[in-house]
Amino acid sequence: MGTLPEIAVILVQPQYKGNVGAVARVMLNFDFKELRIVGEMPLKDDYVIGVHSDALLDSAVCFDSLDKALVDIDLPIAFTRRVGKKKRPDMSSRYLGDYLTSQPRGKTALVFGRETFGLTDEEVDLCLVRCHIPTSKSFGSLNLAQSVAVIAYELFTVKALTRNQETLRFASGGKIEEMVSSIVENLVKIDYFNHGDSLKAKRYLKGIFAKSLIRDEEIHFFTKMFERLGYLYKNKCEKV
Repeated sequence: MGTLPEIAVILVQPQYKGNVGAVARVMLNFDFKELRIVGEMPLKDDYVIGVHSDALLDSAVCFDSLDKALVDIDLPIAFTRRVGKKKRPDMSSRYLGDYLTSQPRGKTALVFGRETFGLTDEEVDLCLVRCHIPTSKSFGSLNLAQSVAVIAYELFTVKALTRNQETLRFASGGKIEEMVSSIVENLVKIDYFNHGDSLKAKRYLKGIFAKSLIRDEEIHFFTKMFERLGYLYKNKCEKV
């Protein structure tokens, strides 16, 4: 087991006064020091509630959109309680620490949505992994700061257990994204999706490879394999 990667917490358009401050306080409780906000800077109420977290709030960086906030992130992880046939989470929060320490891939972002309706489908699709915090079926909604606290605590306990251990390096989230895009493009070339959904396949493949112990040389292998399939199919069609 390796150590945790560098981690940033991203809040997408937090809406209620004081919630950003509460998140900042929780972050410091569990040794997280980078806060990004899609939306406006923290307000006075955030500084009041975020006792002794002024420095963290002052250093928070704001962005116009989530894609801009993720520009230097290798592994973005969306936290969502939306579940269903087409919105299957990749993992429970219980296994997040094991996942990150077994296959760290550079800078990681924990992405939390609005208090009212969470992340949009488009925002979730910007993330490589979907994570779900198990809660009661009769009352599943968590406060924003509580959600961050649950995840921060889980990762803090893992960090304490794995401190000073060697980190193993696997393929970055960006390389996985490029490989999956190439695979889907070549599947389109061979008419694989005549009766299917290429976007759905892309989401599934991203989830599968994100959870794997895939290395750069294996990324290269899969990319070249599907490029070869596309090439052979094209040649076959031209000879017919």
